[in-house]
Amino acid sequence: MVRGAPRIAWLRGAWLASWPIAFVLAVGPAGADDAAVKRAEMGVRLVPQIVALDQDLETKRTQDQHTRIALVYDRDESLARRLAAAMRAGTDGGAAAPRIDAVVVVAERIDDSQALPPAALFLVEPLPDHLFRVVQRFAIQRQRILFSAFRGDVERGATAGIDVGIRVRTYFNLQTLRESNVRINPQALSISRTHE
Repeated sequence: MVRGAPRIAWLRGAWLASWPIAFVLAVGPAGADDAAVKRAEMGVRLVPQIVALDQDLETKRTQDQHTRIALVYDRDESLARRLAAAMRAGTDGGAAAPRIDAVVVVAERIDDSQALPPAALFLVEPLPDHLFRVVQRFAIQRQRILFSAFRGDVERGATAGIDVGIRVRTYFNLQTLRESNVRINPQALSISRTHE
């Protein structure tokens, strides 16, 4: 294990790399909106562990040592609030998963979060290009992970996401990592899919 790296026992051993695709496909055929919701629901369970891979996370926590994650939406505030509640309920505050403060932020007002930027940002729905760029710029300037579970978002500049194939893997955009100066645990990065 890398010195100073987060201790996430169930992520070690490539948990994400071995997660069966059957879970993802079990929902059956779905429309585009249903598929987006399913990806967001999958992401909300994974993003706290991916954020924990940030080697500078300790400096990005709140004063009371909570990890604040902003759930960013464009139109569907009710989905964002439901996912925020699920994210808060899914963390127990143990050493491997510090307490998550999930906050809901509308994409067009992301700059209002400057006073106390979150430790990371999570897209709860696909964003149009102009809003995606606003949120991406915010994340890069503040050295934060921008996580999106939606197809094509890592390629267009999200820091991290998921790659759904035979198995589900973490997916990192190396250029965005460099631009934002976010340092990811090297062992986790070595077992993840990457995009240049």
